[in-house]
Formats: sequence, structure tokens, C-alpha cells
Amino acid sequence: MKKIIVGLVVAIFLMCSGQAMASSYSYSGAWAPNSDDIFGITLTVPTPPTPGWTLGIYDYGNLAGGELPFLFNAPNMMQTIYFTEDVTGGSGWYASAMPGATGPGALSLGLTTDFGFVFRQPGSPAFLSYDVQMTGPDSYILNSLPPGVPGGMSVALHDANPVPIPGAVWLLGSGLLGLVGIRRKKRS
Repeated sequence: MKKIIVGLVVAIFLMCSGQAMASSYSYSGAWAPNSDDIFGITLTVPTPPTPGWTLGIYDYGNLAGGELPFLFNAPNMMQTIYFTEDVTGGSGWYASAMPGATGPGALSLGLTTDFGFVFRQPGSPAFLSYDVQMTGPDSYILNSLPPGVPGGMSVALHDANPVPIPGAVWLLGSGLLGLVGIRRKKRS
């Protein structure tokens, strides 16, 4: 019985941590900037996208709060997104293509710097889930469509990391596994 429970715990742990071990995985969660020199992230389009594709960012805590679109038309186009805290107005963080912007043309992120990516194609719903491939420390490739599917858009991302799953989720999961184990033990 102990072997079954231990095997179950190991299998669930491997399934939950599969993102970190896989070379490419689907993701739709929050990101946060992680830069020492400028508080921003850098996006580069390595290859020309299928015509019409755009990329934007949105406040991960408030999807209805609008988005900051970036239009990528050519390969090797680079865009830096700057994150600025509004210390005078006290309204939180803003993201913009201009350093220090907190007004019109900037996206309000609320009290955190967490943001999400959105891929768009004319006539299609927004793609909030996309494939991610880690290419180095704080460096990723985001693909609007799974690898091998023709079309779409690829973007290289630097100086940002996915926001980790809170410890409370892992604690809840291990507690549920413990309850399942206790219940099985009482049955036998």
C-alpha cells in the first residue's frame, strides 16, 4: 500500500512539475519582469509572422482592463516594454513602450507588475495560451501556435520569467493526497 501511495505522489509531482522539465510547453499564466539594468522586457520577432498577427500584453489580474498592443511586421523587429511605478498618484504600475510613462498610451497593471501575453489574428479570438520554450536564463521563445503547425507568430522574450505557482497550491495538493491516502488506509 505504501508503494502505491509513494508512486502516486511521485507521478503527481512529475505531472505538476512537467512544465519545468519539458523543452516546450503550453502556458497561459502571468509573467513578471526580471531585469537588473532597466526595469523592462525585450521582445524580438526572429522570423516574419503570418500576415495580420499581433502581440500585446494585458494586466493579468484584470483581463477587462485593456491591453497594450504591439504590431510586428518584420523579422528582427525589437520592442522594449518599460514598467514604471506611479509613486505620486499611488495608482500602481504601468507598462509602456516609453520609459517612465504613466498616462495615456500606458497600460495600468494595478498594484503588481504581473502581465500576460495575448496573440491576435484578424477574425479569430485572442490566443491567451501559447507554447513556451526556454532558451536560456530569463530567455524564452513564445509561439502562438504549437510547434510544427504552419502560420502563427514566434517572439523571443528576454528579462522576464513566468510567475511561479504559489506555495499554497503545492500545500493544498499534498494535503489532498494525504487525505486520499488516509481514506484508502481506512478502507483496507
